[in-house]
Amino acid sequence: MRGALIAVLLLHGLTWVATPRVQAKGQVLDPHYGEVLFQFYKGDYFTAIVHLMAAQQLRRMPHHRVDADLLLGGMDLSYGLHNEAGRIFERVLDENTEVATRNQAWYFLGKIAYQRGYHHSAVERLGHIDLEQVSQGRRAEIGLLLAQALMAKGRYARAAQILGGVQWPGELAAYGTYNRGVALIKGGRSDEGMEALRRVGVLQDGDGQRQALKDRANLVLAYRLLEAGEPEQATGYFERIRLRGPYSNNALLGDGWAAAQQGRYDNALSPWSELRGRDVSDGSVQEAMLAVPYALSELRDYARAADLYQQAVTAFEGELARLDEAIGAIGAGRLVNALRETAGQQGMGWFWELDRLPELPETGYLARLMADHGFQETLKNFRDLIYLQRNLLHWRESVAAYDDMLGARRARYARKLPRVERILQDTDLVALRERRDALKERLQAIRDRDDPLGLASAEERQQWRRLVTLQGRIRALGEHPGAAQLRHKRRLLQGVLWWRLNQAYIQRLWETGKRIRALDEALQRCAQRLKSLREVAQTAPAGFEGFGSKIRGLHGRLGRSLQKVTRAIDRQGRFLETQSIAELQRRKAALAARLVHARFAMAQAYDRAALGRD
Repeated sequence: MRGALIAVLLLHGLTWVATPRVQAKGQVLDPHYGEVLFQFYKGDYFTAIVHLMAAQQLRRMPHHRVDADLLLGGMDLSYGLHNEAGRIFERVLDENTEVATRNQAWYFLGKIAYQRGYHHSAVERLGHIDLEQVSQGRRAEIGLLLAQALMAKGRYARAAQILGGVQWPGELAAYGTYNRGVALIKGGRSDEGMEALRRVGVLQDGDGQRQALKDRANLVLAYRLLEAGEPEQATGYFERIRLRGPYSNNALLGDGWAAAQQGRYDNALSPWSELRGRDVSDGSVQEAMLAVPYALSELRDYARAADLYQQAVTAFEGELARLDEAIGAIGAGRLVNALRETAGQQGMGWFWELDRLPELPETGYLARLMADHGFQETLKNFRDLIYLQRNLLHWRESVAAYDDMLGARRARYARKLPRVERILQDTDLVALRERRDALKERLQAIRDRDDPLGLASAEERQQWRRLVTLQGRIRALGEHPGAAQLRHKRRLLQGVLWWRLNQAYIQRLWETGKRIRALDEALQRCAQRLKSLREVAQTAPAGFEGFGSKIRGLHGRLGRSLQKVTRAIDRQGRFLETQSIAELQRRKAALAARLVHARFAMAQAYDRAALGRD
């Protein structure tokens, strides 16, 4: 239940970190920060971290610098990077930041300390938060975390005081009341604590967690009354617990003992018999397998009691064999291999937890471990390492593709280099500039002479030359009778042509100047491109070598990182195996003790049945 409380608490803290600036101003001022938030809310947290760190390095989030730090610190914290997250939050506190931002930093520093088991430091850091500057919902989150830290230090009275002063929002109210009840009971105020638990125990049904919390509260109340010697009252609380809920086995066992304490062994048989038929791997079921024949013995039905003790012995022996088989399978790596396959199918998440282990015979024994926060963290680390390994393998393939791309570009360069060299050799910029200068001088001369004929087309120049030649021929005719008429027509034609040349002269002068200017620009571009070609021809080999060196460096880094991650996966896998085997060994030891008890009780029942006496 503690794990569920912390999960709810952390889930609430998620949006507090992610969008402080967006909530305050209603807009994202830096596009790169908006892109990071998009990845974050989409659930792709690994990509969000990568893009955020890249944008920070390139200084592309000037308006959200502090918000980005808080978001990165929160995500680092979720992945167990406590040192990195702590440095980020401490850096935020060192800056001249606003109160709301400082509150967030202190909150997460307190959470870091709590998760690492530094409960005194957690209390101290959470105490720096200005509660007047946070909303009612945030106060509830802070109060719940602070109370958890205080209870971990044994300061139950102070924890109860804090939890009693919190105005709980709807979904946290039940958790807060339950924790306050536990704190009051452990702090010596049993009556007040049980009253708080009673309020939780009569809550209306809700989701699975709420119903489980309700069952848990009634279970605590029932066993407290049972220990206090009030079995009749305890029975009422046992009967409130769902018959198929997570606490039903404990409730059925306790309900039977409540009846047994009152000497009503026939009534105890009903819940114990129901429990006895359930999964024998559960400790409460094993206790019931011993309790039913015990009740029959108390009812002097020794023959049936001996028979049921024999059944219990057989069941326990079979269960011990299955436990040995499960321990062997886990030691052989079957659990870790199944976890590796399951984890590899998922990405990295914020508060990822494995709801159930892979479908293997041996994993059914690990339900208790599944509820342990440390085991869940180990599973999460294992899953994250698998994801990182897969990501590194993907990048190694990508880098190999970059190597192929670089080889293709080298080959293309080698094919095109001869053509580039020919272009460089055949292009005489000096000669082209000289021709351009000659054209400029010619145009200037035409402009100075105001000579329309200088800009005439080839056809017009040919027509002008023919008219000039015709003039000479007509002059040679002398006083020939038709010469006068020919001279008149020639002058008329020459005048028309000259008029046309004058009409087009200004436009042609402008267009020719424009073309020369375009020629200047073309020569300039040509010079730049030739320069670029020379530079490429000279620097490309060095550039290829530079990229090749970087790719080789990436290959090395990826190889080393893969080795580190693979070693970490192996260590984490062995740790999972060690934890799992230790849990099964604990169950095996408890079952072996029950087996010894069953054998002695069976022998005693046979003796009593044979003798027909107590």
